[in-house]
Amino acid sequence: MRAGVYVCVFYDVQMEWLSNRQDDPDLSPDGYDQLSYLKMFAKKLPQKTSCQTFRVYTSPMQRACSTAKCVTESIECKAECMADLVEVGGIYHAFQDAQGKWQKGPGAAMTAAQIKARYDFNVASLSQEGPWDGAKGYETTAQALARAQSVGVWNLWMWM
Repeated sequence: MRAGVYVCVFYDVQMEWLSNRQDDPDLSPDGYDQLSYLKMFAKKLPQKTSCQTFRVYTSPMQRACSTAKCVTESIECKAECMADLVEVGGIYHAFQDAQGKWQKGPGAAMTAAQIKARYDFNVASLSQEGPWDGAKGYETTAQALARAQSVGVWNLWMWM
């Protein structure tokens, strides 16, 4: 009987989460408040690392771009958006179909031009037509793992 209670509670929590989920949210007010701490830390990077040149790579999702913008302003460099750095699941819109079952369809993502205008990031690697994610919608676990593997290979290549 207890398992039934847990399943029911999990289902209710999942339904509430999906109904309140935003496709591509910006930082919360608390997130923006926390940027002041990140800015203080980032300003110390050149001194602490003895490095004067930095590269910042970011997901094109709004909250990641807002965070990266804080860093790039602190260390005076530019950021590059990379579509493969998006969170697991991608950008999708959750909705209930006519039978009340939750579905996941393409979400609303910014265009490369909007990202460039808002953050002044390098968006050359993003799709230049429509939303940067190509309106793919929800990605499966297998797709997320394949994407993560390609990011891992790219990261290794960057350090060689």
